[in-house]
Amino acid sequence: MDAARYAALFRAESAEQLADIDAALLALEQAPPGADTPALIATLFRGMHTIKGMAAAMGYGAVERLAHALESRCESLRAGSEALDPAVLALLFEATGVLREAVAAVSRAGTEASAATPDGHTPDTHTPDAVVAALVERLTPAPALRAHPAAALIPARESAPAAALADTPAEPVVETANVRHVDVRLTDD
Repeated sequence: MDAARYAALFRAESAEQLADIDAALLALEQAPPGADTPALIATLFRGMHTIKGMAAAMGYGAVERLAHALESRCESLRAGSEALDPAVLALLFEATGVLREAVAAVSRAGTEASAATPDGHTPDTHTPDAVVAALVERLTPAPALRAHPAAALIPARESAPAAALADTPAEPVVETANVRHVDVRLTDD
């Protein structure tokens, strides 16, 4: 594998994706309240997803972790489980700036894949891991936002102490939820 060639491809593709992400963020910032923004959010999501995948393939751990956190936050926006407010937009701008710095740092360093630790994380001496970790933590949505919207329909089970469960014969647990099925058929008139 020609690492220098792939690193150059990573730099070029990341620059394109970051330019698209910047344009989408600026458009979101300038959009009037209540504007229809799904296409812009989808652009953010795709850009973060692409950078994440390329960084993973190259072994750029810090870039991968940050892009993954950004992608996940964009997914909650895309799914409608979180509203895009000024605080979230500011966080996306900040994290995208750090992502740009991390991409530039690994580009200057060449490849960090050779420095990978046994757990698969790669050190990035130019973008401190603490900065990335702090941003990843801030980008992680609150627990209520992480749950699938349908999860609220399923009642929570009471948990019993482990000792009580050991003496109880195993019975299948059946959980129910109200589900509406809609059948749509297209016909030619």
